[in-house]
Amino acid sequence: MSLLILSNEILLKHIFTFLEISDLYKLMHSCSRLSIVLRDANQLWKKKFQERWPNICLREQPGRVVNWLDRMNLRLRIIGVVKKEVRSISALCYPERAETYTPDTVIKTLTNGDYPYLEFIDDELTRLKFNPPEELADDLTFTYYARHLYTKVRMCLLEKKWLYFMRQPESKKSLFEGALLVSEWINMDFREIHSSSDSELMIDWIVDRVKFLLGETRNYSFQGADVQPTEREILTTISRVLFHKDEMKMLLIYVDDEVNERDRYVACGCFSPGTYSIDLVLVSDARIGHNNIFCVIYQEVAKRMGILCEPVFCYKDHRFYKRVVLRWKEYPEQEEGYTYIDMYRKGVLQRLDATRRLGPVYGYFDDEEYYDVDVNPPVVPVEEVFQEMLRLLLEEDNRFCDLKHGYTKPYSVYPTSSLFRLACAISPWSTDLVKKYATFCEKKQIQFGDAIRLCQERRISCSKLLKLLNEHRQKQAEKVVCNRSPSMKYAIGLVMIYNDDAKCYLRKRACVIISWDIKCKGYYSGMYGKPVANLDQPFYNILLDDRFSEYVPEEKLELHRNPESASVKNGNLGMHFSKFDGRIYVPNPMSKSRFPDDEAFARSLVGPM
Repeated sequence: MSLLILSNEILLKHIFTFLEISDLYKLMHSCSRLSIVLRDANQLWKKKFQERWPNICLREQPGRVVNWLDRMNLRLRIIGVVKKEVRSISALCYPERAETYTPDTVIKTLTNGDYPYLEFIDDELTRLKFNPPEELADDLTFTYYARHLYTKVRMCLLEKKWLYFMRQPESKKSLFEGALLVSEWINMDFREIHSSSDSELMIDWIVDRVKFLLGETRNYSFQGADVQPTEREILTTISRVLFHKDEMKMLLIYVDDEVNERDRYVACGCFSPGTYSIDLVLVSDARIGHNNIFCVIYQEVAKRMGILCEPVFCYKDHRFYKRVVLRWKEYPEQEEGYTYIDMYRKGVLQRLDATRRLGPVYGYFDDEEYYDVDVNPPVVPVEEVFQEMLRLLLEEDNRFCDLKHGYTKPYSVYPTSSLFRLACAISPWSTDLVKKYATFCEKKQIQFGDAIRLCQERRISCSKLLKLLNEHRQKQAEKVVCNRSPSMKYAIGLVMIYNDDAKCYLRKRACVIISWDIKCKGYYSGMYGKPVANLDQPFYNILLDDRFSEYVPEEKLELHRNPESASVKNGNLGMHFSKFDGRIYVPNPMSKSRFPDDEAFARSLVGPM
């Protein structure tokens, strides 16, 4: 039966709605009548779009009519655009890391476009990072660069969200909304879907729990003309729900296994970024989180129960150290009628003493600490609440967050470059933060392009960064070919055992060779482990499990007897190899062009599959 004998209504409601998108396009090009029907079927295309890409959240302007067929065309075109750019970046970056410099042409292609171009690019890269199609899932090089570009694009998208948020009047800014943006930034590498709904549900649950406890213990009601609790009773109950152990266990009943798994990383220490993420703090069984995040949670719960709590600073050590507490106007008739709520003391409600102090708070050595509060202190701006939260982590970079640490495990040690970028996004007009970020990038040899862009936008000198970028480009353009020497025993792609004697005992560790030198280039000091007497031997760059590369002499390596059983999980494998075939890691085209004879030599050592 021909579709042309059916009415438009039957076609739309009973035929087209069950067809795949590809079939609809074929029909649209089959004849003029079906083309007209389908081009005018805006609701059908909207339905198909939302079914295909359910995680895209678009901000539509009120009253604006959206052409969903155009949206569909753009989103489908972006699949090819993203795939092309991901495949091109290996040749543009190798042998240097993409983290050092991502070519401007790639970034502009992926981020320069009218709304919702960037949102669609982000959605496609999110799909490739977390749910790659079967034909690409085992392509180490493709997935490596897709992950990198995902982070770059997601930062660009979140930077725009922060700019929109910070341009609002201070009275319209919500600490809770800002905390959700911080959480989204921190969790970008570990989550496919970034939704505020989970945190909203947890806040609503806390509100309901507070109401239940007040109704159960005091027979209070929040409806009608019944006797209602005082604001002090409400705030005291909020503190109980947030900090009492039994109440925290009640909260965790509603936490799923995936959240519990992520929550394990919150308690890695006070400098774990999990403590800065409001959703992770809300579900932490140990209730570990940054002071300011607790202030945000407390303030939001109180606000939903009709009580205004404002963030203010308190100080100690002659104002050398400051932190945020909440204040509540308990006695409106008094000029200084404020009661303060201290998260360090698990939500204790406290009035200032005669010397305008809060405390005591017990320090690391159980010594009493008191904090001073100014007369009529101003409310802390939203921007400053979050900058103060990040400040300590950024200042402690050299001690806690050196990029040589293995931060590929979620929430253990987070790349400080990302937190620096977050700080710059929170304060988009701060030249001081941009200067610090540029210095950080110089020191770590990363994100040259991003740092230069920020400096140039604010007319800050970046001559040193430009010089480093020029040197990087020259090094990348050299395209050195490394011909094998007969004295070399191993090749790139081989799974090896590294005899690590850096500690007082020998550790045999699985690794993969990624490059080599015929003899030591002069920067091996032997400071780790036993000194190497003979530097006139081949040296190899290797990737270890969950770590970056190390430079080791040939004498400390031996061929792995069972490579298919070896576990080498390193995020940088894709920079050098396209896949693992069960015996060796197969060099990708760029690595193969640099070491043309190594794949054949490696296969001669391990034998056929």
